[in-house]
Amino acid sequence: MTDNRTYGPDQDISVLVEAILDNIIQTPEKLHALTLMSPEQFTYLCVKFAKRVTERNLYRLFWDDDDDAGASDPETHTKMYIRHALLMSLTRKKEASAEEFLDVTFGVDQGTARRYLKVADGVLAEILPTARNYTATIRKIYERRDDTGANAGPRTPDPERPGPPSTPGPPAPVAATDDPPTPAIIGMPTGGSAIPGIPAGPTLEAAASKQLSTRVATATDGTNTPAERTSDAGWNRAIYSGKKKAHTYNTNTTAAPDGMIIHISETVPGSANGPTLFRESPADFGALSDPETNPETPGEDHRPINIHDRGHRGIQKDTPGAEARIGIKPNTGSDPETGGLTRRDLDHNAEATRARIVIKHAISRIKQYRITTKPYLGTPDQFNDELNVVTGLVNLMHGWDRIVKSEDPALVAALGAWRTR
Repeated sequence: MTDNRTYGPDQDISVLVEAILDNIIQTPEKLHALTLMSPEQFTYLCVKFAKRVTERNLYRLFWDDDDDAGASDPETHTKMYIRHALLMSLTRKKEASAEEFLDVTFGVDQGTARRYLKVADGVLAEILPTARNYTATIRKIYERRDDTGANAGPRTPDPERPGPPSTPGPPAPVAATDDPPTPAIIGMPTGGSAIPGIPAGPTLEAAASKQLSTRVATATDGTNTPAERTSDAGWNRAIYSGKKKAHTYNTNTTAAPDGMIIHISETVPGSANGPTLFRESPADFGALSDPETNPETPGEDHRPINIHDRGHRGIQKDTPGAEARIGIKPNTGSDPETGGLTRRDLDHNAEATRARIVIKHAISRIKQYRITTKPYLGTPDQFNDELNVVTGLVNLMHGWDRIVKSEDPALVAALGAWRTR
């Protein structure tokens, strides 16, 4: 900031607020407490954010770093620096802070805070490796084609016809389309599997190899988020979860065996259970998902693997072409006399638990952001948008080493100089 100007009381307060915010950004402990990010990760995101803002011609909404005089003028508190707007958006996700708190903390009025939150969330949803971006990119690479070569459109589950007929025998690898799109998002690492006996999930290595076996694995589990009650009694009944004994929203989250979150379902009122949501809002990865609904998909060597908890028992009816890894309940074991669990059943449960822990860890990372654990005031669609951005932040930090090495390793080396501007 310039130090050769004479400020009045209001201008002094504005300069002080900016100095405090910049101190937070440059202090690792403070920045991690508010955003869960390291200074390198935050600055990396700032660079990508600024680039996308310029591409979308939104730069006029933000102050330039050279315009210290305008930024410190209390009569023009309708603009923010990019780094401060990004910090405000991440702070709201981490702390579930109210807009009244944010406008005081960041030195802007409430309308300005709301506007910048909307802009920042929209840009983050485009540049982060969010669950929606993962799903859309994989589906684009492996888009379906009918007999004439035209796109066949998305999958629509039909209870009377589980899947298209096919000739028994080992299926050929799913061919990717030529020249798959280059995602305009922060790098998506190609993930393997750290779980013994579980193959890799659907990843973007297909963009390079143009082939991927139908033997892919995904782990799905539901997460309930508290929701605020309203004056509408009918809506209150709809969002009441009998399982949680509370008013909630319910969303299914799908992760690959490497821990990256690759799909989120639509968010629905808490009265809808996980299996119902799995049927009505399935993870659609294009041609990679087709074997799940085909009852004639041959053999264990080719069937996709769906990992669920025991609450999803019976889901095999909706995915007859997939192998379901679900634990066995104590009263439904293989013991012919007592129905208890035999040693084989216990080994099966242990294997299912080891496989399912990946989605539990992914959800635990999501719940580090308090916006997903505190009662949410908005609609299910609004929460789904918030959750989508959170999955992008979680994926960015979980796959940080792979993302930086695969996308732009030279960028991190230059972050220190940029961060001290």
